[in-house]
Amino acid sequence: MPFEAWQCLQQDVFAPPRYWLMVGTHAPRKNIAWFLQAWQQARETWPDLIPQLVVIGHPRDVPEVPSQVRFVHGINDAQLGNWYRQAERLWHPSLAEGFGLPVLEAAACGTPVATARGSSLDEVTPHGAPRFDPEDSVGLVQLMHRVARQARSEDELPDALHQWARRYDLPTYASRVDELLRELA
Repeated sequence: MPFEAWQCLQQDVFAPPRYWLMVGTHAPRKNIAWFLQAWQQARETWPDLIPQLVVIGHPRDVPEVPSQVRFVHGINDAQLGNWYRQAERLWHPSLAEGFGLPVLEAAACGTPVATARGSSLDEVTPHGAPRFDPEDSVGLVQLMHRVARQARSEDELPDALHQWARRYDLPTYASRVDELLRELA
């Protein structure tokens, strides 16, 4: 569907009652188009189970978008934090990632994540978070079904995610870098 047909949601739009979240759409390495196809298949197969999908980004960055995906753009950091906190889960399907900041942001907001394997996401994904092959659509659809049916594990409760994200706060991270530099010297 062409870009003009999409309602681009701004900060004054309310979140759906239940939704999964994705952040960022621009770079092909983010693997968004592939993820959207898998999400659409899961949603069509289990419409009452699979939540709506909200993408923080612009629809013009994605070639084909399922009709039930909502886009939000033009928001500030506080508004982004609210989208994270209200989401049932952040999905991050990148093929390659330099760091994976949305994963840390979601965890810091107490939101569970599910991430692709095989990039820096391997290092920044909380313990116990669902992981998937970023090229296996069938496996991803099955994971979406399983995640939508299950209750959160202990590792995915907000307090555990907050604690895990603290590993990357500035003082803790600076201390780890200092330790690494001393080891290298």
